[in-house]
Amino acid sequence: YREHSSTQTVADVEQAAEEIARAAGAAVVEVGIAEVAENHQRTSNQLSCSCGHKAYFKENRSRDIATLFGAVSVQRAYYRCPSCGRSQMPWDTEQGLNQRSFTPRVKASVAQVAARSSYKESVELLYVLAGFKIPESTAEALVAEVGGRVRAEEEQLIGSYDAGDIIPLVPHKPACLYISMD
Repeated sequence: YREHSSTQTVADVEQAAEEIARAAGAAVVEVGIAEVAENHQRTSNQLSCSCGHKAYFKENRSRDIATLFGAVSVQRAYYRCPSCGRSQMPWDTEQGLNQRSFTPRVKASVAQVAARSSYKESVELLYVLAGFKIPESTAEALVAEVGGRVRAEEEQLIGSYDAGDIIPLVPHKPACLYISMD
């Protein structure tokens, strides 16, 4: 805080505190993700591949991950199947990462904000409140990804109900339902 000693107003103090909090958050995330990745390094030289053969460890590869506190680079194990050519990075799968570099927390935050406003307003709000900047098109793609996953989970739940795996709270269909509004 002393480095921001030119503060003159309450707004200046709040701005300084916000900058310090973001810098501290970024440091915690960077160290924490590195520790998580280190604790999940390769446990074997081979993995089963979906083609039925084995994928073998090749090397540790670097990847940038977009967090709410900025980008973090992480090393993780890379496996490749010589039979089919497929690649696997188990750590990415365990952490909920896909081709997009965003963490599940970023995806959830973007989807929650975008559910309440336009994509333009959403990305502006995320930047103002969290210092997190993404293009509108990226917000739209993340919402579509999260929405697709939620839709699939709902369909699975409906399928379980239809199959009799889930028992409804009311054992018999009511003859009449009432709805009231304020």
